[in-house]
Amino acid sequence: MNKKIKVIELLNINAQIENSEKIPQKIKYNGDVYELQMSRDYYSCEKHEYLTNMANNKRLDIFLNDYVEILEDNTEEIEELKRTQNVYDMTLECYHDIEKKISNDELADKINELVKAVNKLRKEKE
Repeated sequence: MNKKIKVIELLNINAQIENSEKIPQKIKYNGDVYELQMSRDYYSCEKHEYLTNMANNKRLDIFLNDYVEILEDNTEEIEELKRTQNVYDMTLECYHDIEKKISNDELADKINELVKAVNKLRKEKE
């Protein structure tokens, strides 16, 4: 189950922690998912709006006391890249291996998954 905290607590965490990796990366507010940006504000791609702009739409005291849900990174296991793929060729009526080409983007995504997993393990170890 994901943790819920008040908006004001989230903003305090954001202001006090220098390392943005320790700040929650994804949150849910009023049913919309917001992701942490380099500006250290949360942005909803669905609403095309920053979380702090929501303060303009409500009374500030109500907004700051609303709850946000911290969305956990649910990456359980990193899938291994497969270099070959076993395919049945109907014309030859046999199995043979086909080399799978990996794009630079796919490789970068896998490396980033590994980096996030290692960083998460380091945090848990601390």
